[in-house]
Amino acid sequence: MDSSCFCRIVDDPVQYRLRLQTEAVVSILEFCDRGNLMLVSSDALEFQLQKIPDTGHRDQILAFLGAANIFIESNGNIKSRVETLCNIGFTCYDSLHLFSICRSSGINIFLTTDDRLLRKARSYINDVKISVANPVNWLMDDQEVIQEF
Repeated sequence: MDSSCFCRIVDDPVQYRLRLQTEAVVSILEFCDRGNLMLVSSDALEFQLQKIPDTGHRDQILAFLGAANIFIESNGNIKSRVETLCNIGFTCYDSLHLFSICRSSGINIFLTTDDRLLRKARSYINDVKISVANPVNWLMDDQEVIQEF
């Protein structure tokens, strides 16, 4: 999950869409907490979340991120790959987090509530090399995940 998913936890769920996304993110985090799914963090994601100005929100989000089963550190070997994604319009944070996740074995989905990132990832699926989905759609489409729990 990217930072937009984690920020849904503290967003004001005024819009129905935001409520659905929040419920999906919380459900996924509960699956992770029970050991049914793996939550992945990266130094890029943590760095991005550290920039949240509201310390209360930041602390709450980082507490959820603390449940991550896998932590991926960036290294110098990914610079050219990240630059490729940046050059086609991905933000540097998204590029770094996406590529960090892509190079880890066993990880097959990257969840985001960022519509721009979703559109961009669908347009450049060969460059991204991992499925990118909205948590609501992913839970609804991936019936195997839901039925197992």
